[in-house]
Amino acid sequence: MKAILKAVLAVAVAGLVATGCATTCAKSCCSDASSCCMKSACKKLIVAKITLKADKADAFAEAAKTIVAASRAEPGCISYTLYRNPHEPTAFFFFEEWKDQAAIDFHFATPHFKAFGDQIKDMIVGAPEIKILNACEPPAAK
Repeated sequence: MKAILKAVLAVAVAGLVATGCATTCAKSCCSDASSCCMKSACKKLIVAKITLKADKADAFAEAAKTIVAASRAEPGCISYTLYRNPHEPTAFFFFEEWKDQAAIDFHFATPHFKAFGDQIKDMIVGAPEIKILNACEPPAAK
């Protein structure tokens, strides 16, 4: 079952990358893919995996309720969801969608983000795995 979940997550992340700026821009977003992909106006996707100490997973899930609710209320937040891996109960995934880089910068500077980091620092194993992806929208059809 773990292999199936890993495969599903790999496909989901690959799908995020496939719709990300590098692919979209090169095909349809603009004539100069490199400049398009660097535009701060591109929507941003964050995938973050956090692995916890076995006895801290439930406390983490409870603590995360505050950051999820507060983050969803931030300007620039499109979606913000936390998932717990049912086959690896100490692994949690944040899937976030932000309007642009400025929204992420704002998020990282909020008191609730900083407080959450302080609250969970002794609960986690290793460093969180965080990927930030650009997702430029193709131009509207004429």
